[in-house]
Amino acid sequence: MNHRSAHSKNKRIKEIENKSKQLHQTREEILLLNDSISKISNKLSHQRDKEKDHRIHSGRVSTRTSTLSIDQEKRPSDRDYGVRPYSKMDMDVWRYDQLRGWFNVYSSEPPKYSLTPAQTGYMLKIE
Repeated sequence: MNHRSAHSKNKRIKEIENKSKQLHQTREEILLLNDSISKISNKLSHQRDKEKDHRIHSGRVSTRTSTLSIDQEKRPSDRDYGVRPYSKMDMDVWRYDQLRGWFNVYSSEPPKYSLTPAQTGYMLKIE
């Protein structure tokens, strides 16, 4: 019986050693997989950034192209007329009365224009 218990004890020790080897191998596999996952994740992140940059760039180019195509339909004299492209803030100020009121509250009176057209030199005074 003593021999059997020693044999079962040795068998149990070998099983434990095998399990610890398997555990160690599994840990190493997990570390290797973590490295490969982080590499793939970085690669995908870089690819997403490139695609986003491309979308933004192509959007800007298409906006510019559409603006130019509209200008091509105009007369040459009107093409050079620099109409200010309004921002979203400008559009919102015109669309929403609350914003317009907020700007009006904090605005000041423009200075009085003291020169006459004749004094500026852009108009000739004929006497």
